[in-house]
Amino acid sequence: MAREDFGKSKPRRKSFNKDRKPRKDSRKGFNKGSDKGYKKENRGPRKDFDRKPRRDFDRKPRKDFDKKPRRNFDKKPREDFDKKPAREFDSKPRRFSSKPRKEREEINIKKLGINGEGIGYIKKKVIFVQNALPLEMVEVEIDKKTQTYMLGHVTAYKKPSSARKDPECDQYNQCMGCALKHMNYADQLVHKRELLKETLHKYTDLSVKDLDIKPVVGMKEPEHYRHIVAFPITYFSGKLCVGVYQRETKFLTLMDHCPLQTQKINSLLVKIEDILNANNCRDYNDKFKKGLRFLIVRQIGEEMQVAFVTGQDGISQTVTKEIAALDEVTALYYTVNTSRYQDFYEQGFKRIYGQTHAQYKDFKISVRSDMILNPEMDDEKTRQIASLLDKKEEVLSMGCGSGIMELQLENKVVAIDDNKVSIHDATENAKRLELDNKLFVAGHVNDQAAHHLKNHRYDALIINETVDGMTEDLLKSITLSGIKHLIIVSDNMSTLAKTLHQLEEMYDVNTIISLDKEPHTPRLEIIVDLKRK
Repeated sequence: MAREDFGKSKPRRKSFNKDRKPRKDSRKGFNKGSDKGYKKENRGPRKDFDRKPRRDFDRKPRKDFDKKPRRNFDKKPREDFDKKPAREFDSKPRRFSSKPRKEREEINIKKLGINGEGIGYIKKKVIFVQNALPLEMVEVEIDKKTQTYMLGHVTAYKKPSSARKDPECDQYNQCMGCALKHMNYADQLVHKRELLKETLHKYTDLSVKDLDIKPVVGMKEPEHYRHIVAFPITYFSGKLCVGVYQRETKFLTLMDHCPLQTQKINSLLVKIEDILNANNCRDYNDKFKKGLRFLIVRQIGEEMQVAFVTGQDGISQTVTKEIAALDEVTALYYTVNTSRYQDFYEQGFKRIYGQTHAQYKDFKISVRSDMILNPEMDDEKTRQIASLLDKKEEVLSMGCGSGIMELQLENKVVAIDDNKVSIHDATENAKRLELDNKLFVAGHVNDQAAHHLKNHRYDALIINETVDGMTEDLLKSITLSGIKHLIIVSDNMSTLAKTLHQLEEMYDVNTIISLDKEPHTPRLEIIVDLKRK
């Protein structure tokens, strides 16, 4: 070996078979973790006949082969003819179910949960029961058990509550849209106020007894208040229908006679369904990306806007002409969307018939702008916030939407929203009404708010809170700005309580006003007035 090669390792020699070909199931392949050695089609020709075969014939056979097949007639019959039969032989044969029988218990309902379900206890474990009210004794069938809670449904009301009433809805037992429809409306308002107190007590360190929590402001007529609906179009019972599939079920709730929607919307939905079925329209097919997907109807005053979300084939002219000929319809739009992302307003709509904007009071609203769900409660919210503000205060408003509330305030307002179309409508309404003390800004709400709080001193801040709550950056901006007056508007009790917990060291809660924006549901729109300490 040469000196320069001294100390160098030699390449490993490959294994060969008798034909002097490298074997694919060599040791090298196994060390690398390859699975080629295990596959028959990847093995090379094996000619190793010199290997001795395994001689395991001396082993004893398995015990199973020694046994003879068992026969029923070898077994002695049971001599129990003296016993009485369990059931008569002339009755029908019993059919046993493969599913185990569910447990049933009688429980007392203690209170209502945040989703409107009754809460009881079985052996100190909580159980949530739909359609149950406090102070009721009910028989419950347990549907689901976990380590921390149980779910069940009522099979019999042993002692019904005085607050119970007939829900007056055909779809109520299967629909989850109005969880409190079986409860008197006056009792609903009391329950929601108590639920708000429990949430504040759970998530904050505030003394709930000392807080000024006003009674819930209810509606005069808590029916037919929804002015906007958006439903999937589906094929059901041999025809096209608009409805909603309930969570974790395959049950379709038909929504053309809903008592929460306005009567105009209900009647228009029925007429549109008849037109679609008369023209043999089809629902959306996810494989071929064709068909009708969603239907959106908005009532703005006396005007009705209709919008379709379709597949690649769009919607036929015959159908659009018949819908446009209806007296109620003032505008008709459509958009093509085949993606799973269902924020259709971002993509925009194409106008087929009617005006681009609808008139609401003194304001014009486009089809892509944010729409008011309950106009009566929205007007009440504007009155309540105006009463909390001093007319001389300069206001910064976060999440203003289409800016209808801000346009009605007498204060100087800078309003921010991330919907560019809503900000455009608000700006045009301010120009048309010659309101020089209103400025509307489009952009990321938290970033824009931090920028304005840093560069200008405002007297009051209105926060239209989302489900995400208050971010750390926004909390830091509020702290550094030293703003004295905060007004928080939220429709989520838990998120609001967590936000108040973040602010309770710097601000005192002055008053809490609750608006029943969505009757027969557990939700509230809450206005909290805070003053800096």
